[in-house]
Amino acid sequence: MPPALRPGSLSGTALLLAFITAVSVRPALASSFSLESGIGTNRGCTPGVPVMPLPPGACPQGDGLVNNVILGPNGGLITGTFNLGFSAPSPTAALAQFGALHASAAATFSLPSPDTRFVVAFAQAVEQLTITAPGVASGTPGFFDVSFGFDGVISSSGAGGGEVCAGLDWNAGTSDSQVNCYSSSTSSAVAARIPIFYGVPFELFYYLQTYAGTPIVDCPVSPACPLGASFLEVSGSGSASTDFFNTMSLTGMVPLDQSFAPVANPQFSSASGTQYSVNGVVPEPGSLLLLGSGLALGARRWRRRTRLVRP
Repeated sequence: MPPALRPGSLSGTALLLAFITAVSVRPALASSFSLESGIGTNRGCTPGVPVMPLPPGACPQGDGLVNNVILGPNGGLITGTFNLGFSAPSPTAALAQFGALHASAAATFSLPSPDTRFVVAFAQAVEQLTITAPGVASGTPGFFDVSFGFDGVISSSGAGGGEVCAGLDWNAGTSDSQVNCYSSSTSSAVAARIPIFYGVPFELFYYLQTYAGTPIVDCPVSPACPLGASFLEVSGSGSASTDFFNTMSLTGMVPLDQSFAPVANPQFSSASGTQYSVNGVVPEPGSLLLLGSGLALGARRWRRRTRLVRP
């Protein structure tokens, strides 16, 4: 069965970002680049604390979501286990690097009455790029094809559900974006063709978000459901795991001319100092070894933690 996809829709990612109240869709930057990672939990609805309009079957009218988000240091590896109040701790992890994002969330719950319980993990990056090429004058219009591949496993049982959203956003202050959300295991990609001017800096924002717990459901966009999706209250037991820690990786950066033909010998400069080529990030010597040892250390620390957030 092909993976369930909410094609071309911002509903899943907008809903998750509405939950992640500690960060914005596009972070306010002191510089032109950033990395952010975070993990968080919802532990139910709370009466009388409105956060956003939600349709029937979600938090009751006038109620909000009990949220808690913990950010990693400058996008660094953050791992932990959340206790959702009724069940075993749920492991969660996130890591952000330029050109590679990692996120994994898992949740197990047992609810005696309808309510919400879920865990999220997210990683995101903002980069400012400038593209030049021999024989192409500064200010010449063109296009930039950028693509990320991502793959992972989503599993669930009982009343549980999982979702992953991977997206690109460019031209700050506009609605220029591309996002794919899946509710089952997938090996896929998110890509965009971006108008650029050679020699002129532009901003690229990309993100990976994973969700596990009580379900997200689609609903018709309306004043009662402005995002086209909702967190659904359920009762009973369930579990879910959304594991995309194998990374969302930058796989292609192809500058084009106005006729959509590839430009020869492009050169990339970045605000972060990261080295790029048409194939993505240029690995630094020893970087793969450092990454492997860092993830191993993080995994050891993860196993030592038994509770990161207390109910």
